[in-house]
Amino acid sequence: MEELGLSREQVYNANESGLFWKLFPQKTYVSPLEKTAPGAKMEKQRITFLCCSNAEGSHQLKLLVIGKARNPRCFKGFDCPVHYRHSKSAWMTAAIFKDWFHPSFIPEVTKFLTKKGLPIKTLLLIDNASSHPPENELKSEDGSILAMFMPLNVTPLIQPMDQNAIRITQLYYRNSLLASVAATGCVLLESMKQISLKDAIITIESAWNKVDEAVLSKCWNNFLSMLENQEDPEDEIPLNILRRNLNMNVGDLEESKKYPTKTTIL
Repeated sequence: MEELGLSREQVYNANESGLFWKLFPQKTYVSPLEKTAPGAKMEKQRITFLCCSNAEGSHQLKLLVIGKARNPRCFKGFDCPVHYRHSKSAWMTAAIFKDWFHPSFIPEVTKFLTKKGLPIKTLLLIDNASSHPPENELKSEDGSILAMFMPLNVTPLIQPMDQNAIRITQLYYRNSLLASVAATGCVLLESMKQISLKDAIITIESAWNKVDEAVLSKCWNNFLSMLENQEDPEDEIPLNILRRNLNMNVGDLEESKKYPTKTTIL
């Protein structure tokens, strides 16, 4: 960031996660009068969604969702609110990521930075998964918008989208899914049949939009802690001296209570 002269609004992270969009909780409550609870085999239809935001949390990009079907029937006449792509396994591929970066990521970031009056310079941080193309294929024509791989084996520790952004999106999705099932008033199996990929996309897009700016900004704390960790001089003071100073301050405070007119410097 210092080398390229970038602010927090110009640094982004993107990461994908799988979602079983028809999978309900595996546990339920059983009445004391029941020995067992009736169960049903859950459908494990999966999609992949990619979350991306800047370090300030002020710009959430439109979700990328990957399914298995090229043209789902439920999409007929549907104005899809996300970038929808397809693959045989519904997983991310290098071709899909590259197709998202150039026609989606670059225009959205350019529009945001222009609106903010910031230079069109951006760094996208991604993990070095095999589903991501090489860095030299992820840059704008003038090189002002580019991607950079993070070091190996640090994804669970510092990758921003893995620090609650994806998890909270999934939780919002699951809550909305259960609420929609309860609202139908139908039995579980009938409710499951009524849920389509279109419904899942609308719900996951709404869940992503519920993740507010403050949460997204906090997701970057582990990554950017070295920039904001300005050492407090008190951190270098030995513990016994800090304890002695604290006791002195408490004593002065008690003295000031006895003699209110006395000037005490704490």
